[in-house]
Amino acid sequence: MTDPLFRFLQINDLHLTAEGDRFAGATARVEWVADSVQRGDFGDIRFLVSVGDQAQGGSPKQLVGDLKRFHSVFDPVGLPVYAVPGNHDSHEDQSKLQTPFLAAFERETMNFTFRESDFRFVMLDNCSSGQASPEAYARRAAWLQQTLEAHAEEKIILCCHIPLVPMRERDALKRSLYPLDATWCLEPEILKLVHAHADAVQAVLCGHLHLTGMVCVRSIIHICLAGTACYPCDIGVYSVYEDRIDVEVRQLPLELLAHKDTDLHGKVRRKVDHIDDVHPTHVEYVMGTVDERKFVIPLKC
Repeated sequence: MTDPLFRFLQINDLHLTAEGDRFAGATARVEWVADSVQRGDFGDIRFLVSVGDQAQGGSPKQLVGDLKRFHSVFDPVGLPVYAVPGNHDSHEDQSKLQTPFLAAFERETMNFTFRESDFRFVMLDNCSSGQASPEAYARRAAWLQQTLEAHAEEKIILCCHIPLVPMRERDALKRSLYPLDATWCLEPEILKLVHAHADAVQAVLCGHLHLTGMVCVRSIIHICLAGTACYPCDIGVYSVYEDRIDVEVRQLPLELLAHKDTDLHGKVRRKVDHIDDVHPTHVEYVMGTVDERKFVIPLKC
């Protein structure tokens, strides 16, 4: 069997704190992921992409401490970690929240790209979708347009925190995450730009919703992972080949899960176990169907 060109790991929604846990057992789950990568349990991982809410945050001071905790866990792994901010990590209109995030990851800009083999990873900061100023949205759209045009001949994987499309039936998702404003990106110009480059954009990787799902829109595969802080506590292993990407969602060990305490869509927090037409059981609603947890992305170019 042919070896992949490379493998990478998607993590998100860790909600780490400098002291204690906002979500029961959150730190232990993140430490398990880091230890597993070091042991080679997921194969030969070349790098990690972290698509937001690395920290619980809340204030600049808290964010600094929480992001130090993130690095104390992952720096010993010895692999690059490419991170975009989540709504708990930053805000486009508040430099006091951007500054600690940029300092923690030793970057000068929130939006950036990197290349691996024939793939261009586009790391987009959309953490404040629905809450930022029109000027911030315009700057983001301009950067994304320029970036997609500049790399139109490459295979693009877009990484952002907030999904660009609904990952569940719209009304069900609004109910299950109420009163959260942005359950998917509230900027149609961003999705329009991505659709305009559908020949190059292979996939969009995101988080934010604390549930796992996969949908295909205009030949682009959108993948949302629940992350580690909340049940079902998932990460993603991506094996990249010349003609495809094999995707496998991995749930953390059962002994590390805190089901009732951390299911954001279940009856303990929402008074009802939410479902929708495609996910008729609550387990499927939060974990995704079997076909959303192991699948292949055929490459388009």
